[in-house]
Amino acid sequence: MFSIIDFKKRKTLVAGLGKSGICALKLLHSKGFDVKGCDRDKNILENPDIRTLIEKGIEIEISDNFETMINNSDLIVLSPGIDQRESIYKQAQEKGKTVTGELEAAWSFIEKPVTAITGTNGKSTVTELTADMLLHSGKKVFRGGNLGTPLSAAVSDQDKYDVFILEVSSFQIDTSINFSPNVGLILNITPDHLDRYENFEDYKKSKLSLFKNFNTKNTAITNYNEALDFKTNAARSYFNTLSPDFNSAAADEKTLQISFNQETQSINLKKFRLKGSHNYENLSAAAITALESGANIEGIKKAVDTFNPLPHRMEYIGSIDNVSFIDDSKATNPDSVIKAVEGLDLEISLILGGKDKGYDYGLMSEAVNNKVKNLILIGEAAEKINRQINFKGKTIFAPSMKEAVEKGFENLDGKGYVLLSPACSSFDMFKNYGHRGEVFKNSFKDLKRSRKA
Repeated sequence: MFSIIDFKKRKTLVAGLGKSGICALKLLHSKGFDVKGCDRDKNILENPDIRTLIEKGIEIEISDNFETMINNSDLIVLSPGIDQRESIYKQAQEKGKTVTGELEAAWSFIEKPVTAITGTNGKSTVTELTADMLLHSGKKVFRGGNLGTPLSAAVSDQDKYDVFILEVSSFQIDTSINFSPNVGLILNITPDHLDRYENFEDYKKSKLSLFKNFNTKNTAITNYNEALDFKTNAARSYFNTLSPDFNSAAADEKTLQISFNQETQSINLKKFRLKGSHNYENLSAAAITALESGANIEGIKKAVDTFNPLPHRMEYIGSIDNVSFIDDSKATNPDSVIKAVEGLDLEISLILGGKDKGYDYGLMSEAVNNKVKNLILIGEAAEKINRQINFKGKTIFAPSMKEAVEKGFENLDGKGYVLLSPACSSFDMFKNYGHRGEVFKNSFKDLKRSRKA
């Protein structure tokens, strides 16, 4: 049985020194581990956190070949950014090394209740909403994981919190060994990250393995209408349905209904700021997850009335005349784009494209042809999207976000939406999806200023 404590007197290597890797290094060093770090990017040596670690005597190697460090290590803590098909992962496995990730390493030291939230789309929104419901219920909450602050950064301060609400990615789940949160939620599973998995089935198995260590002490929450095939002894709760027979929740544009511990409650959604059927599903998921994690109905009501949409997730950024501009830069797969366009009620200029993640963009064809007037294509995947989507309206290729925003606006008849919902990752043109969203916002502001000049 794996226990990270067994490696305290042995040699540990943290591979990949992004935010989570640095936090893992700090944590393990603080716990007395003989730990080193490695990365391919020499620029990380300019990072103040890395310099501080070096000053503390932690060895950091910058190289394209880590065979020697792997040979000399017993435990490899792998960054979620490292593809498990890469040589560093294969080398470690071939040499019989124990491989895990930052999530597992940090969770091993957590003594408070943990709730883990995963899924293809909506997990950041649901993580934040669940955390808000608990906060309004009087709980002291850590929110983080794949969203924001790595779990490793909170281990030393865990006595400050009553409950840990974590967004977890499939990559983090893949490298977990004993990880078994008290409550686990899978929102949905649709094709994504096919550049990292052999096929959709492998990706699906990755998500479902969140429940691999669950027993009768755990609670597994899933979408009632998404038939996920897995075996578990855990307690089961559901969202997107309402039944007196089990803990469940469902919502529409007017009401959130909850059945919990054989009591039914209704919450008015007049003040709820998130719109669209997918966000009502997200709300029902957050509500039942929050209750299973210790929230109360009053806390859920307060969160419903005050929660604001997250940046870059169907975020309204302003209007010019009767054209609204919406930043959905976080939409990095076809399913999220389908949900975005289906939730809008006027003509759309849709900005699509970026770095291809191996999708069949034809999955969007019906929704896009039904709702979109103009298709504005950007980035490396533009030609592939154009081939696969078979769009019947006007298609425009734009070399920059600035031109995409301008063309999207110009080709609407004075009314509708310019929607950035790209279905791709951002790394061909931008640092990340947040940077892409900010460039979209700045392009909107430039266009608005130019029209006033």
